[in-house]
Parts: sequence; C-alpha cells; structure tokens
Amino acid sequence: MKKFVLLTALGLIATTQSFSQVRGGFGGTVEPRNQGGWDEASDNYNSVNTWDRRSVREQRIQIPLNDHLRGQNKIKLKQEIKLLNPYLDLRQSEIVGVILVAKSKQGRGKANLIIGGHISSTSIIGGYPEDFHYNENYTYSKVKIENSSLSSQGKWQLDLQGNIKVKKVVVILKEKQIHEQQRVVKIDMYDQHLRGLNTLKIKQLLKQQNHRLDLSKFSIKDVTLIAKSKKGNGEAVLIVDGRQGYPQTIRGGVREFDSNAPRTYSQIRLVNGNSIGGGRVQVELKGNIKVKEIMVKLKKLGQRGGRIDLPTNPRRRTGTRAMN
Repeated sequence: MKKFVLLTALGLIATTQSFSQVRGGFGGTVEPRNQGGWDEASDNYNSVNTWDRRSVREQRIQIPLNDHLRGQNKIKLKQEIKLLNPYLDLRQSEIVGVILVAKSKQGRGKANLIIGGHISSTSIIGGYPEDFHYNENYTYSKVKIENSSLSSQGKWQLDLQGNIKVKKVVVILKEKQIHEQQRVVKIDMYDQHLRGLNTLKIKQLLKQQNHRLDLSKFSIKDVTLIAKSKKGNGEAVLIVDGRQGYPQTIRGGVREFDSNAPRTYSQIRLVNGNSIGGGRVQVELKGNIKVKEIMVKLKKLGQRGGRIDLPTNPRRRTGTRAMN
C-alpha cells in the first residue's frame, strides 16, 4: 500500500512538471510538438515555431471574421482594425506579420500578405473536404505570414484565393522606433520594361526622386527590387564600387507578365557586402524584365540603429471581402 501511494505521488509530481514545461513562448502556451489545431482557451496555436518576442512593446490585435470566402478576396487589415479600435493610431506602429486561422476545402487555398506595393511569398491554407463544414477548432489551420517588406507604409491586406473559411486573423504589431538611424527610400520605376542587359544607377535614381536627400551622409545597406521576368529566369546582381555580388533570380511567368496584380511580382533583395559603399552603386539586370519599384535601405554613416521610414502620402486602398 505504501509503494502504491509513493508511486501515485511521484506520478502527480511528474505530470505537474510536464504541464509547467509547456508554458512560455509567444503570447502564452506553447503546445507540444507535432500536435495540430487551435486552442480556444489559451487563444494560441499549437506550434513551437512562433516568432521570437524580441520587443515588450509588441501588440497582438485579434480580428474575428468567421467568413466563408470563395474565389479571390482581399481582407483590408487596417480597415478591420479601425472598426475594432477607431482611436488606435496605426501610424505609430509597424506590422510584423499576421497569423491566419483558416481552412480550405481541398487543402490548396493560398494566402499572401500585401504591405504597400509589396507582396509576401505564397502560403498554403490546409484543410480536408470532410472537415470543411464543421466548426470545431481542430479543423482549422494556422498560417503565419511575416511582413517581408522593408516598410509598413501603405495598405495592409490579406489576399486569399480558394474556397476558404476564415475564423480569425491576428495582426502582430510593434511600436515604431523613431530614434533609429536607417531609412528606407522608395524609387518608383512604373513597370519599366527592360530587355537584354541593363544597368540601373541607384544613386542617380535616388537623387532624381528625392532631391533633398543628402547621400553623402549614408551608405547603402541593400537594394530590393519589386520585379518579374517573362520566363522566370531573369537575373539581378548588385555592383558596389566595381565589386559584384551574387546574382539573384527574378521569377515570373508568361501568363503573369502583362498583369498588374501585386502577386505577379517578386521581391529580390540584393545585399551590399561592402561595409562602406560610398562610391558607385548599380544593379545589373539580364533578361526580359519589368521593374515596378526599388526599395533602398540606407544607414547613416558613423551611427547604428534600425529604420525610419520616410513619410509618404497615404494611398487609397481597394479590395473586397466576400461574405457568405
């Protein structure tokens, strides 16, 4: 009898320890590995691959939707946030990413996060036909999409394709840091169509569109092209003071080449390996390519820090959200 009582007590202690070990992580409970579904009670999602909570000023805004969407739809995140909190000033925040709680009937739904004119890589929304008409939490998938843009300016939208049920969207924000010494400057290229071998002179383009910008105070950290190639085999390479970086592929396709849809463009990030970079900065392009815009990240010489986005006029956001 004493052995039975001792074993029972040890079992309770082990069970208590095992439950205490799953606490922590991003926003509450971190569930055990390889366990799917959505935990309604903790308002968290069963995955250990959560973003690191590096800033105590990070904020999660939950948007309950419970919508059935078919075909192609856009969810206007800023509009939805304003409906929940009309007094929240989003100009003081940067978007880190979103967590989409949804399912698709055939498991082939697609989701993209659009920030300004930038579109993320496509994420797949899972699901099964036999679970599609049930509302239990375990039938939904969690899709995390990070803001891969260099900026938080402009529209914030989720672009969805397929037969999809969306339970909720969680928008991850962080407070904009105004004391940082980096800037992201946009160069509009207006879908310039280039063929063969071409060279873009980055500093010259910056001066043409930003007359007051003193480039002598900055070094160029990296250059991001928003572009596409007709056959998906275009190439881009960054050249700084005659030193050539690694070529990057510009993706695309024949069917999407003449479309203006944001999803048809790719983001090609070209990193400056030269720590100074005070001379010529060029991007060499090869192929049949359309360039929508260029984002240039500048760092103030002699100082450290993060990013300050230059102010731009707010754009009119368009898009529809179908409801069942």
